[in-house]
Amino acid sequence: MAATHARPGRRPASASDQRTVMECRDLTVHFDTPNGRISAVNGISFDLQRGECLGIVGESGSGKSQTFLAILGLLASNGHASGSVKLHGEEILNVSRRRLDAIRGEKLAIVFQDSITGLTPHKRIGEQLSEVLTQHRGLGRGAARAKVLEMLELVRIPEAEKRYRMYPHEFSGGMRQRVMVAQALLCQPDVLIADEPTTALDVTVQAQILKLFKGLADHTNTALVMITHDLGVVAGLCDEVMVMYGGRVVEHAPVDELFYAPRHPYTRGLLACMPRADRDSEELTAIPGQPPDLEALPPGCAFAPRCPYAFGRCELERPILETAQPGHLKACHLEELP
Repeated sequence: MAATHARPGRRPASASDQRTVMECRDLTVHFDTPNGRISAVNGISFDLQRGECLGIVGESGSGKSQTFLAILGLLASNGHASGSVKLHGEEILNVSRRRLDAIRGEKLAIVFQDSITGLTPHKRIGEQLSEVLTQHRGLGRGAARAKVLEMLELVRIPEAEKRYRMYPHEFSGGMRQRVMVAQALLCQPDVLIADEPTTALDVTVQAQILKLFKGLADHTNTALVMITHDLGVVAGLCDEVMVMYGGRVVEHAPVDELFYAPRHPYTRGLLACMPRADRDSEELTAIPGQPPDLEALPPGCAFAPRCPYAFGRCELERPILETAQPGHLKACHLEELP
């Protein structure tokens, strides 16, 4: 199966498919360093659909964030991206800075993990959010202010009028994250990317933010991407899941199928690491070993050194992403997991 079969259970997308917002094909990202080239993302392909949520999971260094930083044109200066990323049929990978500035915020938006660094500390919240509308939508000051207040209320920030005049440091972590969500949604983007948006928050606030995202996914046509290492977040929010390891996709499936019938040993290992109410905490397991060195990826399966089911072929031949069953892709030489 070719890598372009990126959306499990769906025909290959085209610009004429009105539900398809984004088509990513064979995206590759590398970084040139004094120690050599680091392959961070290797041939990733997927589609995003209106009103649906795609979860991207994997350990740190698996390529989750770099995939979308490349799409947004936010790679470090030593980073390079190749392949194709089309938004409504328009190629946006490696386009001019001017074109990217027009796309970001209006059609593509991102919510980062660290809300305090995502906001300008010396500017009032209202001023920062209003700038989005004046720059991208050409609204006047009064119209922008009214829209911002409406959005602050939508994301359930109390006393919006008062909060409009406050600075970021006067907000709690959860409230700052809500502000970031509001800022990302002001121009009603086609794609909203949430990069570990709840990691730094306590459990109660995490639940509130995830409920907010769930409501947005259910009531708007925005395509939502949730980048996370937390499979609990994925279970409650996502429609489909793409599991990454060593810069590659190792499994892609509808969320229910992935949880109940994983087809890749790495996915099974991640699921085994999750705490569950129906088993003793002593049964909690960990995946042995360490993630691969991206400067020297092995010729075979990158997960083989940590895989309990690896055999000779795994060391020598990299498995391709192919159909395990209709709508379910895996990159593993095993026909079935034991």
